[in-house]
Amino acid sequence: MGEIAAVLVALFSMAAVGMLMFYVLTVIAEWRIFNKMGEPGWISLIPLVRDYILYQRTWRTQWFWIWLVCMAFGAWRIFGGDDGGSLRVAAGAGAALLHACEQYRLSKSFGYGLLFTIGLIFLNPVFLLILGLGDSAYLGNPGEEF
Repeated sequence: MGEIAAVLVALFSMAAVGMLMFYVLTVIAEWRIFNKMGEPGWISLIPLVRDYILYQRTWRTQWFWIWLVCMAFGAWRIFGGDDGGSLRVAAGAGAALLHACEQYRLSKSFGYGLLFTIGLIFLNPVFLLILGLGDSAYLGNPGEEF
């Protein structure tokens, strides 16, 4: 029984170290993305500020506030609020849709298209590494497409 426990501890430790390394690489990539956008890299370390600046540099801040309200309504139930039922589900779907649109805008602001957006949505850390550590250049806000 002791050997099995030792193997499980070793596997868990390797997985934890791997996740930590991946997280550090993602932080470095986000730092570089913000530098490419002309912002200080340390902003990428503060979650809501990071999101606000991303919306500002790739879209419009009004959409950030709508996304934030949708996210807050979803968290409201977690922290003991009344059951919002289908309205809470709609707010969650709205937040997910806004996040997907923001990822599209991020992709466009670096000169990529829909396929890169799909990568940002489903394999976010990998595609952030491509944006941050690759030779992608920030082209500016892609304009008023939607």
